[in-house]
Amino acid sequence: MANVAAMRIERERLAEIEQVQRIQQAELNQAADIQTRHLPSEAPVWPELQVAARHLPCRTVGGDYHDYLQLADGRYLVLCGDVAGKGLPAALMMMNMQARVQALAESSTNVADFVARLNRGMNPTCPPNRFVTLFTCAFEPGTGALTYTNAGHNPALLVRADGSVEMLKV
Repeated sequence: MANVAAMRIERERLAEIEQVQRIQQAELNQAADIQTRHLPSEAPVWPELQVAARHLPCRTVGGDYHDYLQLADGRYLVLCGDVAGKGLPAALMMMNMQARVQALAESSTNVADFVARLNRGMNPTCPPNRFVTLFTCAFEPGTGALTYTNAGHNPALLVRADGSVEMLKV
């Protein structure tokens, strides 16, 4: 009888663990859906500039970030970043950054100032063992001028209309 009781107790314990795991996975899937909705689903169509990105998190959610915005002065802003680490902590920091980017872009006219203000806003909320890398550039449609800054991210590649490729170094 003791063996049967022990097996039933163990089965109940495992069923509870399985239920908790199902709930956690459902919450993680919802977080992934929310994160995906906050990233551009497709690149904008801009006459003088083609951009492309693809978001494939290592886990269900992650810290990869890209965005495209049009500034009030008509320039196109392209951003590509990454939060150090993986999973939910990185995703939460990425969502924090995305919200700050959206808010700051409305009032920014200078890429360096924009990134400096973003850094000042992110720094107090960033844990000591985490950091964010970010490449930001502004393209001016009328002149073709490209202004960019790289805050620790991999160098971006500029592919020109003639097919030549240039690595944008700092």
